[in-house]
Amino acid sequence: MGMLTRIRCRRREAEYEKYQILLLTYKIRLCDMPRRLLEGEYTFSYHLYAFRADRISKDLYDSDLCFVKEEIVRAEISKNWHLQQLLKHLLEEKMFERESLFQLE
Repeated sequence: MGMLTRIRCRRREAEYEKYQILLLTYKIRLCDMPRRLLEGEYTFSYHLYAFRADRISKDLYDSDLCFVKEEIVRAEISKNWHLQQLLKHLLEEKMFERESLFQLE
Protein backbone atom coordinates (compact mmCIF):
# COMPACT_ATOMS: atom_id res chain seq x y z
CA MET A 1 0.00 0.00 0.00
CA GLY A 2 1.40 3.34 -1.05
CA MET A 3 1.87 6.31 1.20
CA LEU A 4 -0.91 8.27 -0.48
CA THR A 5 -3.35 5.39 0.03
CA ARG A 6 -2.41 5.16 3.73
CA ILE A 7 -3.00 8.90 4.16
CA ARG A 8 -6.43 8.61 2.55
CA CYS A 9 -7.31 5.66 4.78
CA ARG A 10 -6.27 7.57 7.89
CA ARG A 11 -8.30 10.61 6.84
CA ARG A 12 -11.34 8.46 6.16
CA GLU A 13 -10.98 6.74 9.54
CA ALA A 14 -10.52 10.08 11.33
CA GLU A 15 -13.64 11.46 9.64
CA TYR A 16 -15.55 8.31 10.57
CA GLU A 17 -14.54 8.61 14.23
CA LYS A 18 -15.40 12.32 14.25
CA TYR A 19 -18.96 11.72 13.04
CA GLN A 20 -19.34 8.66 15.28
CA ILE A 21 -18.63 10.82 18.32
CA LEU A 22 -20.85 13.65 17.09
CA LEU A 23 -23.78 11.26 16.64
CA LEU A 24 -23.32 9.50 19.97
CA THR A 25 -23.03 12.77 21.89
CA TYR A 26 -26.17 14.25 20.27
CA LYS A 27 -24.21 17.13 18.73
CA ILE A 28 -25.63 16.27 15.32
CA ARG A 29 -28.54 14.20 14.08
CA LEU A 30 -28.61 11.71 11.25
CA CYS A 31 -30.27 14.26 8.98
CA ASP A 32 -27.33 16.65 9.60
CA MET A 33 -24.78 14.22 8.20
CA PRO A 34 -23.16 15.01 4.85
CA ARG A 35 -24.93 13.08 2.09
CA ARG A 36 -21.66 11.60 0.76
CA LEU A 37 -21.07 9.93 4.13
CA LEU A 38 -24.55 8.44 4.26
CA GLU A 39 -23.94 6.82 0.90
CA GLY A 40 -20.41 5.63 1.69
CA GLU A 41 -18.84 2.57 3.20
CA TYR A 42 -19.73 3.45 6.80
CA THR A 43 -23.44 4.08 6.13
CA PHE A 44 -24.73 1.25 8.28
CA SER A 45 -22.51 2.22 11.21
CA TYR A 46 -23.61 5.86 11.13
CA HIS A 47 -27.25 4.81 11.21
CA LEU A 48 -26.65 2.45 14.12
CA TYR A 49 -24.92 5.19 16.11
CA ALA A 50 -27.76 7.60 15.45
CA PHE A 51 -30.39 5.11 16.60
CA ARG A 52 -28.34 4.21 19.66
CA ALA A 53 -28.24 7.88 20.62
CA ASP A 54 -31.97 8.29 19.89
CA ARG A 55 -32.98 5.77 22.54
CA ILE A 56 -33.48 8.63 24.96
CA SER A 57 -36.51 9.91 23.08
CA LYS A 58 -39.33 8.32 21.13
CA ASP A 59 -39.69 11.48 19.01
CA LEU A 60 -36.02 11.46 18.02
CA TYR A 61 -36.20 7.77 17.22
CA ASP A 62 -39.32 8.27 15.09
CA SER A 63 -37.82 11.21 13.21
CA ASP A 64 -34.79 9.13 12.28
CA LEU A 65 -37.08 6.30 11.15
CA CYS A 66 -38.77 8.80 8.81
CA PHE A 67 -35.39 9.99 7.59
CA VAL A 68 -34.37 6.41 6.75
CA LYS A 69 -37.63 5.97 4.80
CA GLU A 70 -36.74 9.06 2.75
CA GLU A 71 -33.23 7.70 2.18
CA ILE A 72 -34.69 4.45 0.86
CA VAL A 73 -36.70 6.41 -1.71
CA ARG A 74 -33.59 8.41 -2.73
CA ALA A 75 -31.60 5.18 -3.08
CA GLU A 76 -34.37 3.71 -5.24
CA ILE A 77 -34.45 6.80 -7.48
CA SER A 78 -30.67 6.76 -7.89
CA LYS A 79 -30.77 3.00 -8.52
CA ASN A 80 -28.38 2.29 -5.65
CA TRP A 81 -29.81 -1.15 -4.98
CA HIS A 82 -27.20 -2.16 -2.41
CA LEU A 83 -27.84 0.92 -0.28
CA GLN A 84 -31.59 0.50 -0.69
CA GLN A 85 -31.51 -3.10 0.57
CA LEU A 86 -29.20 -2.16 3.43
CA LEU A 87 -31.52 0.64 4.55
CA LYS A 88 -34.64 -1.52 4.22
CA HIS A 89 -33.06 -4.11 6.47
CA LEU A 90 -32.05 -1.42 8.95
CA LEU A 91 -35.56 0.08 8.91
CA GLU A 92 -37.21 -3.28 9.65
CA GLU A 93 -34.77 -3.97 12.47
CA LYS A 94 -35.17 -0.53 14.04
CA MET A 95 -38.97 -0.55 13.78
CA PHE A 96 -38.99 -3.86 15.65
CA GLU A 97 -36.52 -2.46 18.20
CA ARG A 98 -38.71 0.63 18.61
CA GLU A 99 -41.59 -1.52 19.81
CA SER A 100 -39.52 -3.05 22.59
CA LEU A 101 -37.80 0.20 23.58
CA PHE A 102 -40.90 2.33 23.91
CA GLN A 103 -43.62 -0.19 24.79
CA LEU A 104 -43.74 0.92 28.40
CA GLU A 105 -44.64 4.51 27.54
